[in-house]
Amino acid sequence: MLDEPTNHLDIDSILWLEDFSKNYPGAIVLVSHDKQFLNQVTNRIIEIIHGGIEDYKCFYSQYLEFRQERHEKLLQSKKNQEKHIKYTEELIEKFRYKPLQRLLLLRV
Repeated sequence: MLDEPTNHLDIDSILWLEDFSKNYPGAIVLVSHDKQFLNQVTNRIIEIIHGGIEDYKCFYSQYLEFRQERHEKLLQSKKNQEKHIKYTEELIEKFRYKPLQRLLLLRV
């Protein structure tokens, strides 16, 4: 488990850590804001979001692109769903039973 491993490291130490991480035979759980380091050492990213898990088998920069695409698809899906709901509600209102209004005719 590495939490911000590149903080307070010089360039040589970061390069050593990158090499060590790439060749480490096991899994590494890594939390970092260093995008360049993340792109160098990651080959799989697991995102925990909205109570679910998204698994990306790619480098960090590719993950950012895939995540953006997924977000845009979700937004489009939401818009389509809202459009369908509005259409359905209008259809229901159009055919909903409405009591007849009585007309009162007064003779003068």
